[in-house]
Amino acid sequence: MMKTRAIISSVLILIFSVATAGAMQLGGNNNIEIHGFITQGYMGSTDNNFFGPTSEKNGTFQFNERGINFASDVSDRLHMGFQIYSRDFGSLGNDEVVIDWAYADYSIVEALNLRAGKVKLTHGFYNTGRDVDMLRTNVLLPQSVYNESWRDAINAANGLETYGYLYAGGAGSFEYHLQGGVVSLADDGAEARLLEDQDSYWMDMDVTDIDTKYIASAALVWETPLDGMRFGVSGWKLDFDAASEVNNLTRITALTLNPGNVAALALPERLQTNFDVNLTTWANSFEYVIGEFTLAAEYNRTNY
Repeated sequence: MMKTRAIISSVLILIFSVATAGAMQLGGNNNIEIHGFITQGYMGSTDNNFFGPTSEKNGTFQFNERGINFASDVSDRLHMGFQIYSRDFGSLGNDEVVIDWAYADYSIVEALNLRAGKVKLTHGFYNTGRDVDMLRTNVLLPQSVYNESWRDAINAANGLETYGYLYAGGAGSFEYHLQGGVVSLADDGAEARLLEDQDSYWMDMDVTDIDTKYIASAALVWETPLDGMRFGVSGWKLDFDAASEVNNLTRITALTLNPGNVAALALPERLQTNFDVNLTTWANSFEYVIGEFTLAAEYNRTNY
């Protein structure tokens, strides 16, 4: 069923992507712009499996992205849009079709704008454009800053955002973003598997449900007076509960010491438990564009 949905989504995206961009008349002066993309890649590695069987003899073609988005200027102040997206990244994604982002954007003044819906999170300079291949020149963004294992957590949040642009005369200008909401994390997704890997192997932890309390992010970008140079700082905080099952070590220990322990046999083999997970991440960013040349550097730190 999953492969069928992936094939259908690919066909639809291909149909809508024959031209680089198209527009469909809604009526009046409103247009719906439709954009789409499909990419197919290959991953190979000499020693390490990078999210998939990349170190095997033939590598892997489980490396693709598909997306189609619709956007419309409903009025001079209101803009709406959404994107349908799927990816296969080794053991991640598996061609599941999802709503990548979907929001309404309302402009009050240049210094104050509001977004509501499934809003792309600001992280570093490039997180908001990581799903559109044409916006990035490298095949993969640096994993130390844009870890694919945490993509579902930091891609977009269901919530609200306020952002704006402030001019500082001879000092350049500033762009700010403040966001808050919740994210949906699967109990068999990369974040759950990463949490399971943190535990000792003898506990055999299995995450059965993830409940996000909140995610909040903030970003400030300084566009310097020097054309093409900008600095930025961004951060986000995620708090979620992970309901899990683990081995009952009391039962295992008692039976190891005394295999015939009747009392130990009456104990459950697995216990229900809960983990409270907190992540706080900060990223410092620098970019200098000179003609066709771009120099960029980012530093990321995560407390987990």
